[in-house]
Amino acid sequence: MAANSSGASLFAPHPTIAGLYVGLTDSTSTIGIDPITLCIFRGVSPDTTANTYHHGCIAIVVDGSGGSSSMYQNTGTYAAPSWSVMTAGSGVTTYAVVAATTNGTTPVNLFGTTNGITGTLTSVIAIAQDTTASNISLITNVGGTETKFADKIVKSTSIGGVTGTITSNTAFTAAGTTQIVSSGSGNAVVVATYTTY
Repeated sequence: MAANSSGASLFAPHPTIAGLYVGLTDSTSTIGIDPITLCIFRGVSPDTTANTYHHGCIAIVVDGSGGSSSMYQNTGTYAAPSWSVMTAGSGVTTYAVVAATTNGTTPVNLFGTTNGITGTLTSVIAIAQDTTASNISLITNVGGTETKFADKIVKSTSIGGVTGTITSNTAFTAAGTTQIVSSGSGNAVVVATYTTY
């Protein structure tokens, strides 16, 4: 690992391909000798040398022109790499986590004033903040139309107790809001994982 001003680098220069820095390889692969699965192209476009990059390899292009996309995925094969820009809507799914605390029966926005993104909740858990029994629900609001999610979480009556998951009607839109609400005075920290596309 080469040291830099902020610590060690996990990427090492490739011995024969200029501008290629290798981060991860697949040592268990049966298609070739350690095909590359994660790399950086510094100041060059993604390389297409045959029998080098695993199908699905992620490449980051750095020192490129400002404003251009910098993440690519090998959508070709090990024998014939073909790089596709990774952008929303191109088959690349982003997973993330958001958390907020309920405020009794007053709805609380999970993402902010508006969601700002379009996606789907993949799991929702509630971490009890008190011993009061309550149900935790999610509500979506799009253009003034409010929809309460069909599933609800029965909040634990033990402080720190974890319960969950809400699985139905979990899509949300950028223009709408996604809110959490308790059926009573019992409160919980709600942690949601979601995908965007």
